[in-house]
Amino acid sequence: MKTQSIAFLALFCLGVDPIQTSAQIIPDSVYSSPAVNQHDECQTALRNVKEKVSNAGGFVDQLYFSNDFQYHNQPSGVTRRVFLSLGGSGAENIFNSPIFLTSLSQTIFDNCSSTGLVNVHIPNPNRVDDYGLVNGKAQKFVDCSMEILRRNGLGIGSYIWGVQDCA
Repeated sequence: MKTQSIAFLALFCLGVDPIQTSAQIIPDSVYSSPAVNQHDECQTALRNVKEKVSNAGGFVDQLYFSNDFQYHNQPSGVTRRVFLSLGGSGAENIFNSPIFLTSLSQTIFDNCSSTGLVNVHIPNPNRVDDYGLVNGKAQKFVDCSMEILRRNGLGIGSYIWGVQDCA
């Protein structure tokens, strides 16, 4: 806890909002710090996302950036993704609202440079849906099927931009 407090204070003193609602701070060795190269517009957009989730009956349990991509064919300039984990009584309803999540994702894409993927997660049941930047617009990735993989000459574990992971 003391280490987390020191890390939070260090980020705060640097003028950075860690965009974490839980006490957990993800180590930089695993994920990029939420503070890396963030502009005020991005910080404001992320606060707005958290507020909209709260207004819909949920809360943002984790929200962080990562440069770790499973996809190797993302659009040019897309180098970051956002992991958004939802909690609260409204989390499942929010998760099951692709229009709402597409809107939240578009807000992030419009305001957070180089970001083109949002992994939306709910812990119970453990589910993740991907929303990506396709032709400049946020779009929920389609569910994977073996047919899609076969048509593209790929197998399970392959990642096609616009298609949900099959694993």
